[in-house]
Amino acid sequence: MKIHNLPILDKQLESNEDPISKIKNVNRETLDRKIFGYTSALTLPLILAACGGGGGGGAVSPTPDSGSGGGSSSGGGSSSGGGSSSGAAGTQANAGYYTATADADNYLYDVTFSGSAVISGDDGNVIITDFDAASDSITLRGSGAPSEFSSGGSSNVDVASNIDGDTVITLGNDNDKTGSITLKGVSDSSSVVINTEDGAADDGAPKIDLSSGTITAAAAGEVFEYSVNFLNGKPVATDGDIIIDGFDVKTDKLVIKTDSLPDGYGKTNLLNTLGVDVTTGISETRIDFAVNASGESSSITLKGVEDADLDTIDLIFEIIAPTVVGTQVDIDSAEVTASDDAETFVYDASWDGDEVVGSDGNVTISGFNLASDKILVIGSGIPAGYDRSRFEGNSSGTQQIVVDEINNETVIYFAADADGTSTKLTLSGVSDTDGTLNIVFGSAIGELVEAPATSSSDTTSTDDTTSTDDTTSTDDTTSTDDSSSATTSYTVVNIAESAEATVTATSDAEEFRYEVDAAGVSQEGAFTITIDGFDIASDKLTLVIVGGTDNLTTQEFDALSGVEVTSDGLSGTQIFFAPDSSGQSGGLTLSGVEESFDDTWTATTYTVEIIADANLSS
Repeated sequence: MKIHNLPILDKQLESNEDPISKIKNVNRETLDRKIFGYTSALTLPLILAACGGGGGGGAVSPTPDSGSGGGSSSGGGSSSGGGSSSGAAGTQANAGYYTATADADNYLYDVTFSGSAVISGDDGNVIITDFDAASDSITLRGSGAPSEFSSGGSSNVDVASNIDGDTVITLGNDNDKTGSITLKGVSDSSSVVINTEDGAADDGAPKIDLSSGTITAAAAGEVFEYSVNFLNGKPVATDGDIIIDGFDVKTDKLVIKTDSLPDGYGKTNLLNTLGVDVTTGISETRIDFAVNASGESSSITLKGVEDADLDTIDLIFEIIAPTVVGTQVDIDSAEVTASDDAETFVYDASWDGDEVVGSDGNVTISGFNLASDKILVIGSGIPAGYDRSRFEGNSSGTQQIVVDEINNETVIYFAADADGTSTKLTLSGVSDTDGTLNIVFGSAIGELVEAPATSSSDTTSTDDTTSTDDTTSTDDTTSTDDSSSATTSYTVVNIAESAEATVTATSDAEEFRYEVDAAGVSQEGAFTITIDGFDIASDKLTLVIVGGTDNLTTQEFDALSGVEVTSDGLSGTQIFFAPDSSGQSGGLTLSGVEESFDDTWTATTYTVEIIADANLSS
């Protein structure tokens, strides 16, 4: 007990005034509760002294809030959590609601430190009622915690009062991993004591590994985990349809797990990704992910939540170690023949700090099934989440995935080694024109995921429903096609202007075709065409390479000499084509279309193809 924090001071006792009247904005019942506790703390040593005993004391271990009780679930997954770690005594403040006791309560909240700054709040959102700033405290626990700590400044810990008369502590600087502690009824934020502890985190809030069906959220804060696979920059669900009833936006979290992730992809990108729909109904929010090779899509429905912008929903993406689906095949020869079963082919590589260098030599795989098979490129040092877009978007242009429709094969070209020797992995009999190849990069292999019951077609189950471990529900074998353009019927609009002009899109799904040559020079003319009203959800841009034989990715096109692509919120997306023989260049602007990319042109929010005229379907 903190006897020195008695609310009735000596100066007050000397007065004839009511001591309680000296204290402003304090709930009398709460104060009486605390005074009783302090009185007990004073009385006990006096009794011990009278009996000849010696005084000693120890830390009180507050009990967790009884209000963070359980709920019920059905069909949706399994839960794990709880536990504690050694160190300071106190209540493990894992996402949820807590009520302070009459004792001096210490709430342990787990964070990640970088020096003296908190970079992430790992325990989610915590709400505490009856918190007494005079005796209760908050302890931020994490490995390497500083011995001295001050909020504000560069600490990434802000303590402030809000309009409701509460104190809110925000923790972390990563939008995907921030947390908060709300102290209900504590209006004086300066009175809150925050300590630090160098220690290991506990297990945190219960984790619910989703698969399919309906699950009822508990009263305590929970972390709901759902698995997807990114194909061609779009998330395709590997778990099935799930309904979460009673999802609490104040304390619950939704984690989307994946073994590859486009650079910088987050909640805002999800909302703007072609093929992903976020809709609201009567007291519910539904997220429909991109379609798989069968044209099917799975969804998450949050009952009781209406938020089409996902602003109030704590949703993050989490990268996990690449998973093996079905049978693991370690490549040890130049010629490999796939079986009829679902297989994951592991190709060894190395990371030179910038690019992926092949280590298994030139390899040809025959019989590879786009619908069920997977390629893992494993090399020490390959960054977590490194994906196909980053592989193809390398600055040197040596890393490529080339689709050869004439020879019916897809070739993966790796970067050259120190001796200048490069290798390739060829999928014979596979022409991946829709970008459905399931290729994942990583530094180590994660856990095995059970293969679908039927792997010879792409109409099989969309999830490994037998797994209860949250690290294994990443089956992406059936999610082999997320390209809605493969089945979309477009109205073709051929750009045929003779001078600078604006083409206005209609409400139909339209494919705007603009002609260039293999060097990236405009064949339309040395002037700018603006497409106004381009719908990223339904329209498509096609750059037609006149006289060409090979298709290009957006990164390859942007890498052509003289070609420049920019995108911002003011001008939209602007394509500046290479200069012609007279030094003049044409341009194409997608008005209002903003796409964020770091280096070369990457389009994840709308559909774009750069295709040789010989390969046009119509």
